[in-house]
Amino acid sequence: MITKSLLKGYICTNITVVHSNKLSYFFLLAIIVCCASCKKWPWQDCEKGTGDVFEDRRSFANYHTFTLDIPSELYIHYDSSRSRSEVMVVAQENVAEQIIVTDNDGFITVGFDGCFREYEEIQFHLFVKSLEKLVVNSPAKVYTTKAIYGEKFHLVFNESASLDAFFYVDELQVDFRGAANIKTQGYAHVHKANFNSAATYDAQYLITDSTYVIMNSTSTFKAYASGLLDVTMTQGVIEFDGEDTLNITDRKTGGVLLDLRDSL
Repeated sequence: MITKSLLKGYICTNITVVHSNKLSYFFLLAIIVCCASCKKWPWQDCEKGTGDVFEDRRSFANYHTFTLDIPSELYIHYDSSRSRSEVMVVAQENVAEQIIVTDNDGFITVGFDGCFREYEEIQFHLFVKSLEKLVVNSPAKVYTTKAIYGEKFHLVFNESASLDAFFYVDELQVDFRGAANIKTQGYAHVHKANFNSAATYDAQYLITDSTYVIMNSTSTFKAYASGLLDVTMTQGVIEFDGEDTLNITDRKTGGVLLDLRDSL
């Protein structure tokens, strides 16, 4: 039998062979062994953030994908006139020293080379000429300071996050694989939203010609489409507005699809 203990805040595992006629004895022995081997919470060995908050700029050739592996605030500064792109880290000194920014042929990833606790909130500022994909693997707040232009943009949320962003793109795709609360505005000729985790998505001010939705979670989605709304859903709520000539393809087996065009 495997016995687990959280005594003194550290997960301990001990394997004890228990004979049916000596159950109480060996159960007590397992507890004693756990008490002797338990230490402390693992995070207590992590380093505390120290020093003043300062800016650290790191320059790269223009990258197309950014992956965030650190809890933080992320600001995207789009500027098509830039010759190179930058990542600016805003953090306490000893924390910033352990933030690793790697570039793998246009794929930028930021992560920790260490373990920290009790540190000031970290900010990342992306100064980009173009950006095509953002992957969020850690709790984060994401903002755009101006509209992002381009052919395609792909948002992937693998963790709980919030986003407030402005786009002018030919195609915007959003994949929810972790809880998220996001808002997009602007224009996308084609808009794709895939809900595989509970999320709230407000896109009522993102004007689209065609919107494709796959919803397999208890999510809420507000959308605007002028030409086509294609819906596949098993649960959740979709509220939509659009032109009177909007074509709707409905493959709904569950959930709620609300037409707001007649609500005024």
